[in-house]
Amino acid sequence: MAAQGESLLHDLIQHEQKQSERVKNAQSEADAIVAAAEQEAKDVIARAQREADVAADSALESARVEAEAIVEREVAEAEAEAERLRAAADASRERAVERVLEQVLP
Repeated sequence: MAAQGESLLHDLIQHEQKQSERVKNAQSEADAIVAAAEQEAKDVIARAQREADVAADSALESARVEAEAIVEREVAEAEAEAERLRAAADASRERAVERVLEQVLP
């Protein structure tokens, strides 16, 4: 009976050691899974940041191009208005000279 009890105790100890080893292995696997998940999350965040930077740069460039087009359009309109006013002033000046000449030289 003592031998049988000793054998059972020995089996129990071996079983406990195997279970302990399985727990350690499971913990190691869990640690590796967590580390891989953390790295993947960092990679996803970095990729998202790069994509956001590219999108922001693109939006900024689009806004710059649009602003430049608006400025060019406004400048062109202002130059056209200035030319129209110069032409009107020139015409008024010519009429004024004609009237003065009509009055001075009847």
